[in-house]
Amino acid sequence: MKKLLAILTICSLFYWSCEETEEEILDNLLPELTKVQIVHNSPYPTVDIHVNGSLALEGIAYRTNTALLDLPTSLEVGIAPAGGEVIATFPFALDTNTSYVVFASGILNDNAHPFDLMASTLEETAADDNSFALKVMHGVTDAPAVDIYANGNLLVENLAYGDFQGYLQVPATDYTLDITAHGSLETVASFSAPLTGLGGGSGIVFASGFLNPTANDSAFSLILVTPSGYSVQLPEAVATITNSDVIGFWSGISMSEYENSDCSGDLIEWGTCYNSDGSYIDDIESETECTGAGGTWEAITPGGFFVDMGADGTASDPSYCQDWSSGEDTYEFTDDSTNCQGDDQYFNEGGVIGNWALSDSVITITFLGEMDADMESVQLLVQPDGNVNLLMQDPGVCDCNFYYDDCDWDAAESASNVTECTSLGDEYYWLEAQCMVIGMTKSD
Repeated sequence: MKKLLAILTICSLFYWSCEETEEEILDNLLPELTKVQIVHNSPYPTVDIHVNGSLALEGIAYRTNTALLDLPTSLEVGIAPAGGEVIATFPFALDTNTSYVVFASGILNDNAHPFDLMASTLEETAADDNSFALKVMHGVTDAPAVDIYANGNLLVENLAYGDFQGYLQVPATDYTLDITAHGSLETVASFSAPLTGLGGGSGIVFASGFLNPTANDSAFSLILVTPSGYSVQLPEAVATITNSDVIGFWSGISMSEYENSDCSGDLIEWGTCYNSDGSYIDDIESETECTGAGGTWEAITPGGFFVDMGADGTASDPSYCQDWSSGEDTYEFTDDSTNCQGDDQYFNEGGVIGNWALSDSVITITFLGEMDADMESVQLLVQPDGNVNLLMQDPGVCDCNFYYDDCDWDAAESASNVTECTSLGDEYYWLEAQCMVIGMTKSD
């Protein structure tokens, strides 16, 4: 202020050499400011924060945060152990009229995931009073890229460590957030996010801790932080599925396949891509690729995948008549085969195939010993929307082309690899091992 008064006095005495107004002089003397929120997500030290060489914040603990602070747009942030000397500095050049969040992430003295400060823009309000503006941040060093489902619907896809996603305008209601490895259908963690009553507001949900913690490490968690400085660790969602939810008749509605036979990698949809003239478009593996190429995607549905989950714990294959005389498969569930003798019909005689059990939202069907099955069991993974995905790890098998009448099925079954299979003759071919996913839904 003394400096400002001195300049104004000089300007009043020598008005011909001072053309700036008092407001312009103040703008030149004072640094430009912007709003910044700081979140400490680096396990585990409590730290002091220095700004442009001066101590600004003391004793910031792991998993705590500030509200929005007014800080210079051009700044150097120094990090020091509480009460200690600065051990790392990070320069930032920020814009005025833009708010930011800065995350302390990574691990000190860890070359694979070193300590770092990660900045992203921050919004203080949602698009309207019925929405919540949500940003998501992946801050777990030992977790792979993830997909996040909100009440069964894909919300965030392929979010890797250190990445931000959003802002997403979501209805201000309550959610169950399910975390899966990218491309996987198996939930590794579920959390409740009660956003009812927060319409018009905003927040950042960040993943914290370790996916595979040691005895002394913090567990994988999701934390919600808002611009006001409020934060809360989201509670784990409690699975609500019971045996009564499983009992009933289930039908297959979709088909896909994991990239790798051990059920890892990306999930590849099964379907066909058509040109406008009805011809196939080759080498298209997803609906997104198909529509991007100007085609029409037709998903392949798993005809004949039915299972009746009995109250007595048995799993049964129903009896039905399959008819494809109309060009499309239709199924009539009946125990009477007399009306299913046509050339375009097939009668499936049903029966008990095994027993089912529910544990931690996973239904396991264990096949009966007398069944001629390549698999001893299959798993059905319960999804948040109540449907299940049937996971089938098919081993490699030798098959025979049905156009040949002289197939030796016993020889095909005894072939344990591609060489043994193809050596049987031109009519034999080897089906590689695969991990199939059949989306299933329960009938009313």
